[in-house]
Amino acid sequence: MALILFSFACSKDEDKEDCSTLTVCTNEFRSIVVSVKNSSGESVRLDRYKVILGRGNKDIAPELTNFDGENFGANGAYVIFNDSYRLEFQNSTTNLKFIGIIDSQEIITTEFVVGADCCHVSLVSGDTYIVLN
Repeated sequence: MALILFSFACSKDEDKEDCSTLTVCTNEFRSIVVSVKNSSGESVRLDRYKVILGRGNKDIAPELTNFDGENFGANGAYVIFNDSYRLEFQNSTTNLKFIGIIDSQEIITTEFVVGADCCHVSLVSGDTYIVLN
């Protein structure tokens, strides 16, 4: 009888993980979401927002249907990065710039560092709770 051991966890080591070996991931689809509130703690509904990838001008903010926009925007919650970018940024990080817009004016600009391992995207740095003064 042969005994075979597998490592199932995604490591957090400094070294890049070899994703070509057997890695078991959860089936969940992860998103990084920012929450925008005013100084009274009430949700802020943006007219629209941008998520600028890296140092370029590529806007990766998801296209929202009216239903999505009503649900997320009404709660002041906005998706900035999700598992659809996992393969592109696997074992690396990138900068994102979140820009919130009301009445055609940029009222929020916040920067984040995000990345991905073999399984999911993750927030490396940045505060996902934004308070407008």
